[in-house]
Amino acid sequence: MNRLYTKDRLVKWHIQISEMCVFCGNEVESTEHLFFRCHYTTGIWNALLGWMKIQRVALPWSSKIMWIESHIKGRSAASHIFRMVLAASVYYIWKERNCRIFRSSSATQDKVVRLVIQDVICLAVTRYDY
Repeated sequence: MNRLYTKDRLVKWHIQISEMCVFCGNEVESTEHLFFRCHYTTGIWNALLGWMKIQRVALPWSSKIMWIESHIKGRSAASHIFRMVLAASVYYIWKERNCRIFRSSSATQDKVVRLVIQDVICLAVTRYDY
């Protein structure tokens, strides 16, 4: 819904900050860049998609959104896992962004991937454990 306070939005409100992405420092931080185009987050997504055994090719932004929407629909276990991975990924990427800005600390891509997988497995076990 494009409601996150990314740097490109904050600058439009005349807040004096650097617009550059905290992960790569090469491009303006926007929702699209932060979650899908930055090399740091692309590495996270590729690792998670590999973990889920999903093969995909690089797509333009609108096609990525349609691709994601097609994978989150349905009641299958794969759709549930994909939704959990998507939500956890967005959460941990945003959290890592804020840690870099406000705490001057950083985590590797592997650590973020492990946190997402750990949360998804824990949630799936508790949710589907009869």
